[in-house]
Amino acid sequence: MILNYKVRNFLSIKDEQTLSFEATSENKYNEYYIVDTGKYKILKMGALYGANASGKTNILKALDLLRTIATRSREIDSPIQYSPFKFDPEFENGNCNMELHFVIEEDNKYIEHFYEIEFNQREIIKETLTYYPSTQPALIYERKKDDNKERNFSLKLGKRKMAPGEQNVLESATLPNTSILSSFNKINPVFPLARRVRDWFVSHLLPVILPESNLTKYSFDYFNKSTAKKQVLNQILNNSDFNINQIIISEKEEEFTGTIKSILDRDGKLELTEEVITELGRMQTMKRQFISIDHNVIDSNHESDCELPLEVESNGTKRSFGLSAPIINSLVTDKCLVIDEIESSLHFELMKYFILVFLANSNNSQMIFSTHNLLLLDWEVIRNDVIWFTEKRKDASTELYSLAEFKGLNRSSIFRKYMSGQFGAKPNIYDYKLDINSIREEENGKEN
Repeated sequence: MILNYKVRNFLSIKDEQTLSFEATSENKYNEYYIVDTGKYKILKMGALYGANASGKTNILKALDLLRTIATRSREIDSPIQYSPFKFDPEFENGNCNMELHFVIEEDNKYIEHFYEIEFNQREIIKETLTYYPSTQPALIYERKKDDNKERNFSLKLGKRKMAPGEQNVLESATLPNTSILSSFNKINPVFPLARRVRDWFVSHLLPVILPESNLTKYSFDYFNKSTAKKQVLNQILNNSDFNINQIIISEKEEEFTGTIKSILDRDGKLELTEEVITELGRMQTMKRQFISIDHNVIDSNHESDCELPLEVESNGTKRSFGLSAPIINSLVTDKCLVIDEIESSLHFELMKYFILVFLANSNNSQMIFSTHNLLLLDWEVIRNDVIWFTEKRKDASTELYSLAEFKGLNRSSIFRKYMSGQFGAKPNIYDYKLDINSIREEENGKEN
């Protein structure tokens, strides 16, 4: 589970910003919100508020980039896909810094880890991994840029060293623009402390879900071959008040028809011989079908079922179906779920339902989401230390801070104080008058 995450010089994030999941002394719904590791009380949830372009999404994208760096390898000429803060020459030409403080559960113990990395688009400058086998930290490895070395970096290991031959293999597999952890995609060295962390990044952190993310295929694959998963899906959708009895997920193979030429040759430029067309006609393609059964009450004496394909359902039904798979997956396997604009296409009551489903069924799972839905601030269920704000500074950089920093709050006053601007993180849009007379004059001139 994540304890806190720090990022510097990433998109609108200029100075170091910290998103923390360490619970405060607030004593509210602890049994649902908090995992007690003994040393730390870790929150299962974090919610980001802020005006448009204040940096909410960038906080989430930065964490997703760290996941990518730790788990994916790349070619030597493939840049690290990120952009530094552009409005300050020092930062535009500087490096990005990220730090993740997290715990890994193993044999009913929570082992504390720190992963720190500094990089630019071309290469990784520094990468350090430490952990706490006892009360004192211990180094797992430290990698530093070194132009005097053959591989452009030096690698220092902690007390639990590798065999010299295996260390050489690990260094050979690590490119200047890839992390030590991502090198495990290519090789399998005996380095259990580092592998444990790499496996945690792979298994625990899910890719960020954006409003435009199409989750249909992912959810289809997740639910398709599991009766137990389908039952839980149907339970979610039934409880969501969509008037749905169940979703039937099926797939069947269909042969290409005689219209194969028109399908492949829509622009009229593709030349296909009759032999090729005949061969293609023998091929089969998999057609995936999503059918929801709506249970409609016609009158007090008559009920009927109506089958509708998912594509004609409402955006809210599609979004609920899409979100169900990653939510259930995160609950079952204790993953960290990251969602940008969780309320996208969802009514507030449905948004609350998904939050409550997560809190009521999670063990060591975490959910981080951004939202514009202000009604959540007025909801008695949400703790103050869960809510974070992003403020756009005068230099266009992002400042991240917690609602818990404001003392003496009660739930009924939070929404009112936010709307009055006492917490910041709110757009300043009070001049509604537009200068459209010039457009009118221009349009009138065209007509004349």
